[in-house]
Amino acid sequence: MSALIDFLGAAALGALVGIGELVARYRDAPGRVLGMPPAILYFVINAVASCTGLGLIRAYGWSLPAPFASASSPGADRWTQVLVAGFGAMALFTGHWTIAPWKGLEKFYFGPAPRRALSQGLNPVHGASTS
Repeated sequence: MSALIDFLGAAALGALVGIGELVARYRDAPGRVLGMPPAILYFVINAVASCTGLGLIRAYGWSLPAPFASASSPGADRWTQVLVAGFGAMALFTGHWTIAPWKGLEKFYFGPAPRRALSQGLNPVHGASTS
């Protein structure tokens, strides 16, 4: 039962990260954008990525040091894993690791491949928010 709560927590954090990204990106009409099907799909992708991250953390047995861990808080490592997975998964997938000039190109974005797909998937949201 506690594993289910952990995965639901990671999914909720991931979805909240997605909501925060879209609210920051479309400040002029966030309410209208958040209910659109591409935006909802983006929230689901964020939630699934966070759950996948938590699953990988648990599968590989990563123990993340929590500065607040003590004998009186035995679940601190568990909740640290949930927080890292919830906030970290989409940061990894959507972030640029570096920008450098390369072979005559103005900019070369070095980062994970899903970023372009996620950005392209939000184009309908962008078009609707500006019209």
